Amino acid sequence: MNAQENGSTSLEGLARRLEALERENAELRSKVATMEGSDVPRDETADPRGSEPSNELEEGRISRRRLLGKAGAAAAGLVVAGALTQRDIRQATAAGESPPEAFLSNTTTPAVSGENTFGGIGVYGKGLYGIEGHSDGATGQGVHGINSTAGDGVLGDSQGGAAIRGRSFGSTGAGVHGEHFGGGYGGLFKGGRAQVRLVPGSAEGRPGGAHSKGEIYMGSKGALFVCVKSGTPGTWRKVSTTAV
Repeated sequence: MNAQENGSTSLEGLARRLEALERENAELRSKVATMEGSDVPRDETADPRGSEPSNELEEGRISRRRLLGKAGAAAAGLVVAGALTQRDIRQATAAGESPPEAFLSNTTTPAVSGENTFGGIGVYGKGLYGIEGHSDGATGQGVHGINSTAGDGVLGDSQGGAAIRGRSFGSTGAGVHGEHFGGGYGGLFKGGRAQVRLVPGSAEGRPGGAHSKGEIYMGSKGALFVCVKSGTPGTWRKVSTTAV
């Protein structure tokens, strides 16, 4: 039996224990409610000699203190079992194993769904990464924001850093990709200091390697170059400027 099978067995066992504790907790809560609604005095079941009555269960009388104690133990068991289950899920994920099916999503139903019809927040996440989304599809997205009216699909707010940061670690692709399918702009920029800033490259002249038509590059001394024909290194034109 491999590590994945052991992890699945452990998680399934914890799930069964959790279900059993939930059932026991519900039964105990029902009995407590029945006891509270009855007119039997709280100490009626206590033996005046200090010992438990031998026919307690036969007479249908249950110590309210013992019953509440059992309910508390069951509730504590639920908390512990839930914590163990979440811990094992995190360990299984870190080890590259699959979580149980209850925590997976099919192709049509989201694993987690949040909705707020009063204009508030549908899903709230807090942490180093408040919300993290993963996608294994070549054309999919880790996070997909949709706005069916005229608002924004994704909004980022920051008090100092970048409101939205895009990073790409592959040999191709872009850190941020803006695309518009109507008559609008692929990118719209507004800033109090400047609309756009290019970080100068390490080379003084045009860059080397393979490039595509439409690229804009700024050299280490501030000269601006535009690629007008794709190739290696491509055909570049230096933008002439005048002092202001």
